[in-house]
Amino acid sequence: MRRSPRTQLPHAEVSVRPFKVPPPTTISTYITALVRADRKNLKEARRAPAPLSSVARGSHRRRILYAITHHTTAMSFLRGQLRYIQSQDWDVHLSCSPGPGLSDFAQLEGVQLHTIMVQRDISIWRDLRAFIEWTSLIARLKPDIVNYSTPKASLLAGLAAWMLRVPTRIYVLRGLRLESGQGPMRKLLAAIEKLCMYMSTHVVAVSPSLAEEVVRYRLGAPQKMVVIGQGSSNGVDPDRFTLSPLQREDAREHLAIPNDAYCVGFVGRVRADKGIPSLVESMKTPELKDAVLIVQGRVEDPAMEELLRELGPRLCKIGWSSNVASTLAACDVLALPTHREGFPNVVLEAACMAVPAVATTATGSRDAVVHEQTGLLVPVDDHLALAEALARLYRDATLRLRLGQAARRRAVTDFSRHSIWDGLIELYDTAYGRRT
Repeated sequence: MRRSPRTQLPHAEVSVRPFKVPPPTTISTYITALVRADRKNLKEARRAPAPLSSVARGSHRRRILYAITHHTTAMSFLRGQLRYIQSQDWDVHLSCSPGPGLSDFAQLEGVQLHTIMVQRDISIWRDLRAFIEWTSLIARLKPDIVNYSTPKASLLAGLAAWMLRVPTRIYVLRGLRLESGQGPMRKLLAAIEKLCMYMSTHVVAVSPSLAEEVVRYRLGAPQKMVVIGQGSSNGVDPDRFTLSPLQREDAREHLAIPNDAYCVGFVGRVRADKGIPSLVESMKTPELKDAVLIVQGRVEDPAMEELLRELGPRLCKIGWSSNVASTLAACDVLALPTHREGFPNVVLEAACMAVPAVATTATGSRDAVVHEQTGLLVPVDDHLALAEALARLYRDATLRLRLGQAARRRAVTDFSRHSIWDGLIELYDTAYGRRT
């Protein structure tokens, strides 16, 4: 099978001033507490021999540990990938917070599951406990590689792997929270990113523009940066996302939406930095006064939910569901007015169903859409430009069809799951081969 090329970023000139702030005192105190809390475990791990190769262990299988914060993220971004890595002669372990369906997911993927209670928000005592558990787990498993992603798991599991001298530590960067941060919080987030990248031997950015931003802000060493193929977290499975006229009719009937209505879809977390205010304002413009907005996603900001209610009966709110395909089947166009992304998988899923997207030029988002070829791009936080793009696709059904068909071809050709998985295998095999 053809391997997906890995893009290694060269040194690049920086066009903006980098963050030149020392880690805030809170970070120093936080990390010091984490280290001291597990001093006994760390001392025991230091006395233990360095991680042995799989041959020295008397086993033919190499070992990799995936660490991720939330179980829903693991089930969304690692589906199929873990099973594939396992089939390539790797002993795969998954560690994340417990949740509904996680055990079945791990069993389906054929990997060993280790649940560690961890929260997305900072909670010093719970984070200390999670750090201790990750340290103990890594010391016991002695993995050849630790792959960590999402902010909390990357900090805690990454620190444990670094202190225990795991030979290969891969940070999968799925986005930069600092892009939507302000003031001291932005500096704090930048300092945490710098720490995570310093502790890592490789940083896999899920989109080219995300890698560019890392270099631009000087958050990590450019030679550590890797982009697999054209990017994305896990590729897309076109077999799961197909569209037929009957599916469209059934989806609209289920949602009580007329077949002749113009439907704009939004799939994602309901919060301000996903562009909900711009989306609501765009739907209020005269040309879209009869359009229906379908919103599927978990509400993380009640104020945004109140804002959506201003659309009245034109709002079809579904809430969180793993069945994204049925929602997309009812849509004429996908709207993604986001302020920042790593790589928006939902754009690929919509593309596989020949549903074009109107997205922003934000980091990650601009990699998912080729402007005027597979969809339309508009500036961030510009509701008038968003409204005009949505109205243009409303007026021109032929353009909508052409963009949707081109989007599907690109998704199938450039973003297959196996291209991402083969790129990861190449990275794992290369890193492991250098030590054996």
